[in-house]
Amino acid sequence: QIKMKYKQISFYFFRGEEFPDMDSIITEKKVKRRCDGYIEVKYMGIKRKTKVVTMKNEIVEWNQIVDIPATQPAVSQKICFVVKDEDAADSDDIVGSFELKIDDIYNGHYDNFTYIDIYGSPINKKGGVYDQMNYNAEIGSRWNGRILMKCKVTDIDSPIARVRNIPKEEE
Repeated sequence: QIKMKYKQISFYFFRGEEFPDMDSIITEKKVKRRCDGYIEVKYMGIKRKTKVVTMKNEIVEWNQIVDIPATQPAVSQKICFVVKDEDAADSDDIVGSFELKIDDIYNGHYDNFTYIDIYGSPINKKGGVYDQMNYNAEIGSRWNGRILMKCKVTDIDSPIARVRNIPKEEE
């Protein structure tokens, strides 16, 4: 008989870099690009998101931890991450996405600081195949920035889903 072990996976999101200006029609302009970025983490019906941070000098600094409960053996192998740009007037724009395999996380592939590339659809393209590109980095055709992050896995009796700031001693 297989005994289920409970795990707390902590995703440390430090910063995002070089996100595109999702609000502009002229997209390749490098001066004064704007992005109010956040990351949405989805796993097994649980969804949590970082705070929204305005990009300055092509950098978004979150310094937050998203905790997600998991099990070993894993019930589902993929954890999905969607980077979004908050829009007050309209629905939020998708910058791009990435997925991590839970076995890679358990095996320590993301224990140290790692840059993860974000891929999505061409800017200002929505619907149909473009939405598929935004939610599936494997078919995303445009590099839309990168995220500096790491993961920590802890054995725990009662894992919880939450978002918290990175303590100063861990930055």
